[in-house]
Amino acid sequence: MKKWFVVVCAALHSGLFFSQWGADKQELGEGYYYLPRYEAVDVGYPGGPVVYKSAHKYLFSHIRIDGDLKGINSNRRFILAVRQPLAASAASKAIPMKQQDLQYFILVKASDAVYGPYSRKEYARQRTILDVPAHLQVEAE
Repeated sequence: MKKWFVVVCAALHSGLFFSQWGADKQELGEGYYYLPRYEAVDVGYPGGPVVYKSAHKYLFSHIRIDGDLKGINSNRRFILAVRQPLAASAASKAIPMKQQDLQYFILVKASDAVYGPYSRKEYARQRTILDVPAHLQVEAE
């Protein structure tokens, strides 16, 4: 009986831990949120993954960065995002572009300013200008 109790408690505890971990990853601080693709499908948001600012989670009135977001990271001052742009083909179908064509964004929370899209080279230059800490990185997943 004790073994079952321990197993059930451990399962409940790990489920609570992982549900809180996912929620924390979506809250970026200062009223900013990240809505990943799987969550956009769940809540019925047609625009796909976005970074938005709102007084309440799931109120998408102030979209800051949208598109096919491949990576995101934040700290108290900045939100960094990388997205895969889509190019229209001759048949009007969207096709993914090459990895080197990724677009990078820097959002400054204090001023609500979004810088980008940048190429990787220009993004590195803007990081220096905006004084983004070296340990804060974003990569495409």
